[in-house]
Amino acid sequence: GGTGVVDVAPPRGDQARDRASIAVALGQAKPGDTIRFAAGTYEVGPIVRVATPNLTLVGHPDGTTLRGGDFDPAAGYDQFGDDDDAFEAIGVLHLFEGGTTVRSLTFADSWFGLILGWHYDEQQPERAGGFVIEGNTFRSSQNGVRSTNTGNTTTVIRGNLFVDVHYGVSALGNAFLVEGNTFTMLMKLHFKWAIS
Repeated sequence: GGTGVVDVAPPRGDQARDRASIAVALGQAKPGDTIRFAAGTYEVGPIVRVATPNLTLVGHPDGTTLRGGDFDPAAGYDQFGDDDDAFEAIGVLHLFEGGTTVRSLTFADSWFGLILGWHYDEQQPERAGGFVIEGNTFRSSQNGVRSTNTGNTTTVIRGNLFVDVHYGVSALGNAFLVEGNTFTMLMKLHFKWAIS
């Protein structure tokens, strides 16, 4: 396996270019490598599948945001109409193979921030589970971390901040340790003053 570092090119604020930069870095990575994101905001959606196991994905100390797209939390499912695949259009990352660690990233404006594991109609990856999701921020999203199926190796979801996320952690079956996370809903209050 690798023990190298692969840097993602700085974000351009353009979806096609930002997705391409992430795809290039993921394509170069070998199991054991670290993927290092630059500072700034990457426009990601639709969701990017991470198929290499045992990676470390880490944000820049000055802040890295991975943005799914134009998400309207008030509209909920209605914003997608009858398109069942539209959910992934404003997703960020799907960690398919296990053992990957995600640290110091902000996931924003997405239907899915992180999906862990495989869908039930897919072939099971060689290594499932064993994810470490730690020290990240999930903001203004429908789903922060969603596990679909992750095998029997414990996944750790620890020390993350969820702000205005409808479902912070959806852990469907399997082995999980969820501890030390903060879940916050910021309510916007509107006052109407009448002066007579």
